[in-house]
Amino acid sequence: MKKTNGFSLSILFLLLSANVLLAQPGRTISNSFHQYQQATLQEKIFTHTDKDTYLAGEIIWFKIYNLDAATHLFADVSKVAYVEMLDAANKAVLQSKVSLKAGRGAGSLYLPSALPSGSYTFRVYTHWMKNFTADYFFHKTIRVLNTLQEEKAPAPVAATNAIQFFPEGGRLVSGLPSKLAFRAVDGTGKGLKFRGAIVNQDNDTVARFEPGRFGIGAHSFLPEKGATYRAFIRPEQGKPFTAPVPEMLDEGYVLSVTQEGTGLRAVVRTNIPGRDSLYLFIHGGRKSLSQSAAVVEGQAAFFIGADNLPEGISHITLFDRKCQPLCERLYFRKPVKGISLTATTNQHQYLNRQKVKLEIAGFDENRRPVSADFSVSVFKTDSLAHAEEDIRSYLWLSSELKGKIENPSYYLTSGDEQAADLLMLTHGWRRFKWRALLENKPATHAHLPEVEGHVVSARLLDPVTLAPTARRTAYLSVPGRRVQFYSAESDTSGLLKFYTRDFYGPSEVILQTDQRWDSLKVEVLSPFSTERSSFASRPFVQQTGSTADLLQSSIAMQLRNIYAGKFLNRELLPPVDSSNFFLKADKTYLLDDYVRFSTMEEVLREYVPEISLAIRRKSYQLKMLDYEIKQFLPTPPLILLDGVPVFDDGNKIIAFDPLKVQKLEVVNTPYIYGSAVFDGIASFTTYKGDLGGFEVHPKATVVDYEGMQLQREFYAPMYEGDINLSRIPDYRNTLYWSPLNRTDGEGKASFDFYTSDMSGNYTIVVQGIAEGGRPGMTITSFDVNSK
Repeated sequence: MKKTNGFSLSILFLLLSANVLLAQPGRTISNSFHQYQQATLQEKIFTHTDKDTYLAGEIIWFKIYNLDAATHLFADVSKVAYVEMLDAANKAVLQSKVSLKAGRGAGSLYLPSALPSGSYTFRVYTHWMKNFTADYFFHKTIRVLNTLQEEKAPAPVAATNAIQFFPEGGRLVSGLPSKLAFRAVDGTGKGLKFRGAIVNQDNDTVARFEPGRFGIGAHSFLPEKGATYRAFIRPEQGKPFTAPVPEMLDEGYVLSVTQEGTGLRAVVRTNIPGRDSLYLFIHGGRKSLSQSAAVVEGQAAFFIGADNLPEGISHITLFDRKCQPLCERLYFRKPVKGISLTATTNQHQYLNRQKVKLEIAGFDENRRPVSADFSVSVFKTDSLAHAEEDIRSYLWLSSELKGKIENPSYYLTSGDEQAADLLMLTHGWRRFKWRALLENKPATHAHLPEVEGHVVSARLLDPVTLAPTARRTAYLSVPGRRVQFYSAESDTSGLLKFYTRDFYGPSEVILQTDQRWDSLKVEVLSPFSTERSSFASRPFVQQTGSTADLLQSSIAMQLRNIYAGKFLNRELLPPVDSSNFFLKADKTYLLDDYVRFSTMEEVLREYVPEISLAIRRKSYQLKMLDYEIKQFLPTPPLILLDGVPVFDDGNKIIAFDPLKVQKLEVVNTPYIYGSAVFDGIASFTTYKGDLGGFEVHPKATVVDYEGMQLQREFYAPMYEGDINLSRIPDYRNTLYWSPLNRTDGEGKASFDFYTSDMSGNYTIVVQGIAEGGRPGMTITSFDVNSK
């Protein structure tokens, strides 16, 4: 047997130890990232509106897709979405709450006739999303034209051209060649065509460059130590201007990523002397990988196989051995797996008020049927319309990048890989901060997800000093025939959270403490986010589209509101759980089943043996008989009138007119509700659920409050048989809207609807998500002609 050399074993041991040490920081980064992903749900919302341009007086119809940001699967966590319309000053002009079920929601917004013309930001988010920056909210531009009032044309705003530079990897470093990307836009946010040059402090030109598509481009740049640079830009239209070039570091690292064969090659260059270990961490969706390499003669190289990269955007981050991020850039792998949606009508041309048969089909990349959740819109095509992005480009690109992207669908439908890479270089984005992630500290979130329904927030204050009051119980009631009574205990900041259930529609809400023991002030807080994002709506142009189209649309809108207004504003209450918070009463008394007495005292004494009625010092006191222990409970029960607590021992309810009360429900055992304990419950319900004129305590807080949106029914008349039977004018320009649909086992779904009296071309838009989180959309059209 050959004898092993001891020196060789020592070398082998050192090499193995070096490899272990080399891999350790990479493992730390990977473990911290996975721990963060598992502990922090990221929601992503896409909203499909029936169209993108409206007249004041019309209705916006929308479908909300609430998804897991990493997988694009429906996120069944939040049960409420918040919808807002913001004006040019970022002030909310419309707000609403929409119920979500299994990540899906549908709603509508009526645009008031007094709403001024302009470009508005339509944004949607959940309560949980408020824990993160508002840039994560869904945003889109909605254009509103008001034809009902005379408006002054807005003062013209001088178009301002601008350019930004983005060194690949993040920073320029003295003496190291870099790729310097740039993005130039005009005053409307669209790509700018120009010729540019970079000059140094001596006005010597060191680089010349021009943009490619959408004002984006890149060029090689070698910054010299001690030099300063600026850019001169000469647009094809407009005045020349100058712009700063990012400052450079004297020492540091630069990262270059290029496609090579079947993968990516990442090369790191540094002017810091010595040998060091570097770590490359790549993540996208739920997929991640890490590699390590040693710096040799100022350079380190990595190779990433294409199969290891997820579809969509990957984040490539370079770390040193101390797990400090050094460089970062994005890479886009065009999605291959997806769904193809088709929309087919039984004809290409129709007459007014003729039936249209529409068939939707969904297929995967292998033409196999898929089950897809989708929404359908059919609207009149005219010069007023403008196209916003679709669900594919939003989920794959816009929601993952910072800043406005011009024509995002181009990067998905074209094979222009260079343009896609330039987009990645000029739109940096990340959903977390590395420093916070690597500290592995448990995340603290101020806003919990609304997993059961809308959470009403309020603050409990001292009525004199207005200082927050902690550890006290307050109550919220929504008066009505369905008892909606909630309790909450204030935290150290006086914050109250009332977890409501099936709270729909506008209502009067009453908040109070038990006035027998304290008289604290309850202040209701708005659930809408006050944070504003960097999203900028497309600038509004006063004269858009032809005058004829605008006039026709205006007349049609007014006729719809006159002749079909009662159908357009029909709102339905969704199915709700009608059970009380105490579930089932021990005894229910329907007072119409008994001889009616004129006083409440007679009713309780004659018919309700569970309640003892005593008079002490000219005051009534109610007590509940617990049949289990066969004795009366020591303190008065919780007395409710239409869900509103009456905090006294019995005088007020005794004085109430019993002829207004339809039923009495009794819980004759102690009941624990939140932090409160009641010696039974006596719940009175009036015929109308409106308190019957009962006066609430003067120190209670009474406010008008909007619960979740009632479901407005989309109006689509069905002209069966003789279409001339109806003499009501039909000037619908949105013929059909169906938000909550799903294809069958064969990947198909079908719909019937009728055309209106408005002739012209109509657009069909279908957007949806298939199993596996694969988005898809399709657009087609048909014509409607007069007889």
